[in-house]
Amino acid sequence: MEIVTISDTKPDTVADWVELRLLLKNTEILRGQLFEDIGDIDDNEKSDIWEKLKDREALYGPEGPFKINEDSVSPRIQTYDNPAYTMCSLLNFFGNARNSGATGKLFERLSAFAAKKYLNGEVRIYGYPRAGNLSSILTEMNEKLGSQKVPARGDRGVDLIAWKPFTDKHPSHIVVLMQCASGKNWKTKTRDIGINAWYHYVNWAQEVMKGFTTPTVIERGDKFYEAGYDAGVIIDRPRLYNYTKDMVTTDRQLYDEIKAWCEPKINSLPKG
Repeated sequence: MEIVTISDTKPDTVADWVELRLLLKNTEILRGQLFEDIGDIDDNEKSDIWEKLKDREALYGPEGPFKINEDSVSPRIQTYDNPAYTMCSLLNFFGNARNSGATGKLFERLSAFAAKKYLNGEVRIYGYPRAGNLSSILTEMNEKLGSQKVPARGDRGVDLIAWKPFTDKHPSHIVVLMQCASGKNWKTKTRDIGINAWYHYVNWAQEVMKGFTTPTVIERGDKFYEAGYDAGVIIDRPRLYNYTKDMVTTDRQLYDEIKAWCEPKINSLPKG
């Protein structure tokens, strides 16, 4: 199977391409063959790409989806070992142009699974069109409605409401309002949550945090800090990968639905 070739030789783009190739072909990629496939690049560019792949390997951790060897990159997982990771890789590379509403909702569920695992707490899907009733969610949280109502058509950027309850079930606990950006335009969504407005919608017993999920890999360093300033707690592809690895045993229905989303996308790619 051949996935589309790339003309952009930026290290991040090539790393995305390598991750997807490994997932789809399930075979080792030799360093020399990789650079031959990319095309006309100089030694400095080759070095930058290889270092980026090493950075990616470190981000995913010791049980990551691939391994960097001396002269090759090899997959550690097969295509559907973690379909959440496969879905993220496909969304990142090809975008979310077709059936974007249904895909966005599925990505919200994927994100909710990961956020719940990360917090070891509770998560409810809230985003428009409504998947959850704010009043009932707040009752679960033992929080109170505020003086203003959330607009009937809209969610002020909030897709998930996550919290980490204490055993006494009373508030003054960790609360994260999260935006899930499944498309390539994630950079335009990091400020979507109107956090000040939410202090009018809910009479919170504590300050709340913002959070953000995306199928891309946000480069660590200044870009990551800037994204965090705007979006709050970031759960990007490496973090989503690590918090969805056990989905096959803990939420088989969601695992199957994500796999079913991936299959036609992969089957429609050019064969070679």
